[in-house]
Amino acid sequence: MACLSLTREIQHERRVVQPEPDRNGGARLTDLGERSVRIEAASLHALDLLDAPRLEHLDLTGCRPGLFLALARCPHLQRIDLPAGEPGAVIHWDQHGVIDNEAVIYGAVEHLDLCGRGYAFGLPSTGAAARSWQGARICTTPASWFAATEQALIWLGSECTPVKLKIPQPARSIAIHGPGVEAVEAREDAALEAIDLHQALDLRQITLASPLYGLAIERAERLERVLASGEALQLKYCGDLLSGVLLEGTWSHALLADTTIRDDTAPVLEQVVVRGGERPIGQGQARHVHPWLPENRRTPLLASEIPLLLEAAQAGERRASTALIRWAEAVPRRNVLFALQTLYSLLERPDPPFERIWQARQTLARRFSSSQRPRPEWGWNLPEDLIEEALRMDLRLFARCRGQVTATMRLDVHLRNAPRSQVLRILAAIAADRGVPTAERSVALDLLREALAVAARGFIARPRGAEYQGPPSDLGPLVRVIIEQADRSMADDLLTWGERVVTLSKRVRYLGEFAAHGHAPSRAAALAIGLQCPPSGQHRRWGAEQAQAIRQQAMAAALTPPRSDRLADLNANQEARS
Repeated sequence: MACLSLTREIQHERRVVQPEPDRNGGARLTDLGERSVRIEAASLHALDLLDAPRLEHLDLTGCRPGLFLALARCPHLQRIDLPAGEPGAVIHWDQHGVIDNEAVIYGAVEHLDLCGRGYAFGLPSTGAAARSWQGARICTTPASWFAATEQALIWLGSECTPVKLKIPQPARSIAIHGPGVEAVEAREDAALEAIDLHQALDLRQITLASPLYGLAIERAERLERVLASGEALQLKYCGDLLSGVLLEGTWSHALLADTTIRDDTAPVLEQVVVRGGERPIGQGQARHVHPWLPENRRTPLLASEIPLLLEAAQAGERRASTALIRWAEAVPRRNVLFALQTLYSLLERPDPPFERIWQARQTLARRFSSSQRPRPEWGWNLPEDLIEEALRMDLRLFARCRGQVTATMRLDVHLRNAPRSQVLRILAAIAADRGVPTAERSVALDLLREALAVAARGFIARPRGAEYQGPPSDLGPLVRVIIEQADRSMADDLLTWGERVVTLSKRVRYLGEFAAHGHAPSRAAALAIGLQCPPSGQHRRWGAEQAQAIRQQAMAAALTPPRSDRLADLNANQEARS
């Protein structure tokens, strides 16, 4: 397919384009209507080529090596000639759903990734001293695959009869995506260094005689056997979970996610991660070193690795917990909520390290404190869209560690002596959330009861500057929790505190909710508001109509018969009747 198109392309007249790079060496070309285009720009560093529906041949030999090339909406592009020499080009190719277009790239290629409708992947790194590959080919048919002489190959599978792919001898890096491949083989003299297979739904067997730098297989539910050796092995969602995959060969690093290995297999693995936890390998086998562990890791954890690590940690893998805690302590500001959620999830593992988890939380609190002097209290300096949920997760983490970690006493004392209205509101939300464990809800309710009593006595914290958030915006969750718990003392405390900090209109609303459940002090306070005019300052600000509406609302709250007696003083009622 590709050869015929290239022969046909030579007959077309070639257009020469000389773009003017910007000060960063970049250029953008769109709406090229020719089939063959040559780009000449010695200073060009990066090129974006968009919307070239007829383009078949792109000649870049007139540019310097190391070009960054981004392609999009070029459905018929079949040949790219790159500049001679090193370094190789970096190519990002958005095929926009085209899966049957074969292409050949001549010249040095350092990186190549493809994306389209339903797929996004790149050529795997080989880890060799020679970083670039000499030529690359995108194949969709066996004829094109077996004729390849390039060092980098990509196979885009389709719903066709599964075939057996033999690795061409020159190929060093291979990426296979999609169905249509039932087996992959490579001889001993093959130059293959790394191979990635994604969505290989028909794959059953891999036989690679030469040692590899890396082998990664993902979503190969029919996989039965892997005969290969090398540096790093990664299997995700492979094989049948009951019968397992037969592994033959030795690996320095191996990681299996949602994959079972055969019991008669003796790979260099210490533990295997499967659905439902970890299964230890028998004693006496060679030890396995996870590549993501802190002592073997030289780069930060990727976001995609966190769920896998967390699953291993919750199953009891101590080193996975250590890796996650170290990651959580060093996250950037935008990921603090994610880190707090991860630390909380680590408490689900058997015998969780409470002290170490709380120490990581303290490190985060000092790094992202809203105070000039670092402190571990609830003064997070986070983006507005994260602060509410981060504070909620932090309080849940505190509730789980309270009583287990001595260092939590400082926050315990702070919460009891200088509570903040936002903290009280979130504690109420936790106490009312049926999805929260009962033990955490009980702790949140106890803290809320004691902190509200402190607030009623006038000792609530009043931060200034960047921390000051004005009066409480909504105490509805707190009111609902008090009614649900039928706690008259908390209702009295909220009534006293709200008189100082809550606006009159909201106060009348809360008084009405309490009065509807038989709270006599709220009924009396509402009656007093209904019989009196608002303060002169508020009267001028609202106007006569709004002031009258508030008085009417207060009188209605005071005179409407209660729906229940959850907050009523039953002893006082009995004495009055007697």
